[in-house]
Amino acid sequence: LSATACAPLVAPPIGMPGAGPPTAVARGAAFAQTNCARCHEVGLSGVSPDRRAPPFHALSGQYVGVSLEQKFQAIADLGHYAMRTLRIGPDEAADMAAYMDSLARE
Repeated sequence: LSATACAPLVAPPIGMPGAGPPTAVARGAAFAQTNCARCHEVGLSGVSPDRRAPPFHALSGQYVGVSLEQKFQAIADLGHYAMRTLRIGPDEAADMAAYMDSLARE
């Protein structure tokens, strides 16, 4: 396993016994692990597997709320630097924003 796969996430993984219904933060954490962790560190600490991709904990304080959702939508539509375009719907953008906000609060 890579260090990224072992990185602690703020929310418990979806589907864990006793975790209850997934919250926006948990859904955002799962989306980040599935779609972003190949390049970005998506946990509370550590370095990204791709040195060009900033870790989420470093990005978490740079955007807030709606601006973060808009940033994810722009990435979905246009890509971002070396990032490939990624299908991110409005719900996923909101979940990712909730997850990133949770990293900023930790």
